[in-house]
Amino acid sequence: MKRSEYPRPDLVRDIWWPLNGTWNFAFDNQNVGLNENWFLKLNFPLRIEVPFAFQTKLSGIDDQSFHDHMWYHREISIKPFNPNKRYLLHFQAVDYECRVYLDGLLVGMHTGGQAPFSFEITPFIKDESAHQLVVYVFDPSTDLFLPRGKQYWKPMSESIWYTRTSGIYQSVWIEEVASHYVQLIKMTPLFDDGVMQFDINVSGIGRDLKIEIFDKGHLVAEQAAHVTALSQRMNIEILHSKEDFEAKTWHPDHPYLFDVVISYGADQLKTYLGMRKVSTKEGQ
Repeated sequence: MKRSEYPRPDLVRDIWWPLNGTWNFAFDNQNVGLNENWFLKLNFPLRIEVPFAFQTKLSGIDDQSFHDHMWYHREISIKPFNPNKRYLLHFQAVDYECRVYLDGLLVGMHTGGQAPFSFEITPFIKDESAHQLVVYVFDPSTDLFLPRGKQYWKPMSESIWYTRTSGIYQSVWIEEVASHYVQLIKMTPLFDDGVMQFDINVSGIGRDLKIEIFDKGHLVAEQAAHVTALSQRMNIEILHSKEDFEAKTWHPDHPYLFDVVISYGADQLKTYLGMRKVSTKEGQ
């Protein structure tokens, strides 16, 4: 496995399974796979190293010609499996449209080649047995209306244009979460007040939410609240003195960071923050 690092370092949970590595793979140049139920087919003829696009050498295929339809397959299992937890299947990026199947059943669909997305697979996973994960991808090579940056719509790259990136091209992984868990965190520095504003979305209400902020291992601020809505805002003062503003703000020359632990019921995750301000004044 060439990419085994934790794929989301700004939002870390302890229990997860990487799905990068060797997958079975097939080009579907005649676009017959959906009609012929290839999501039930487990004997794709090629092998590909995920998360590298088939156009790259690291994928093991290194084919720059047009292939708009493609299929991926691998076997997965969750060990140890906990029936009291929930399981999320994450894709950090797939270009461009995809359908995800588990044991022949459609888990979900996604369109867009730049953003991460996930599906809850808890209803499909009952125990530690093996399950068949299949991903179908459609990436129209010559469609000029898709967001493509400098990806070229002609067979050979030239000038400022570079080779296309198709299919799975960032990490795939499974994450274990609690029955009620944090779904999204947005942090906004209210710099002049020395405060960090936390906006947190959760999957369900009725649990206690706690935020702890650490400076070099020492707890410097914390706040807790009982959650009664799916969105919760909490403001926590971090910079308490003139010395803090001078020594503990983030700047490229001294990128000072605080560690953060967020707990929501049985769910716990780790992240980090920096206090900085970007502004304009008098035309600068």
